[in-house]
Amino acid sequence: MRLWVRIAAVMAIVSIVPLLITGLVAANSYTADARLTSEYRHRYEAISQGEFIGRWMQDQVQALHGWMRVPFQLEGKPQNQESVLKAIFLAVPSVVTIALVDESGDPVVPIVYLPQETTDESDPTFGRQVGSEERAREMISRLPVKRAVELGADRNAVGDPYFPVGGGSPSVPIAVTRPGEALVLGAEVSLAVLEAMIGTAR
Repeated sequence: MRLWVRIAAVMAIVSIVPLLITGLVAANSYTADARLTSEYRHRYEAISQGEFIGRWMQDQVQALHGWMRVPFQLEGKPQNQESVLKAIFLAVPSVVTIALVDESGDPVVPIVYLPQETTDESDPTFGRQVGSEERAREMISRLPVKRAVELGADRNAVGDPYFPVGGGSPSVPIAVTRPGEALVLGAEVSLAVLEAMIGTAR
């Protein structure tokens, strides 16, 4: 099974991973010294991988969430809005596309993405995935803005994984609301970074 398939499947059930881990530990508490069977090893690897994926996704959400708590005004301040988007893009390597939208899901300033790959290793965007206008529009259409707004200020919502235009790895759309202002941060987080991390660890 391809790695992205496993990642997407694990993400779909990541909320029950702690229960699976607890059950597995309990069921095998008396056989810790026994030789691990092939089936056990596969189960253990899958659960460990699922737990790692869950933590990684939570880290991405929290990184985005923290930026929406910056202590200066964004609403009605296009210059601040653009500066924050660019700062977030540089700070979170898994982000391919990022936007600031209103509660209807419409961008309030230009969407930020890397238009072309750089070969300059000193450039902070070196090695980052390239975005596009078409990919940005697709992200906007998939952002769970309504769900995030319904949850209230200073909350977040994670959408379903999807294959973006021109992307080989799936992406996850994330929407984060801001305390005190009717603005929503929308981001396309690519699982390519996660795939590379898991591949290196294998």
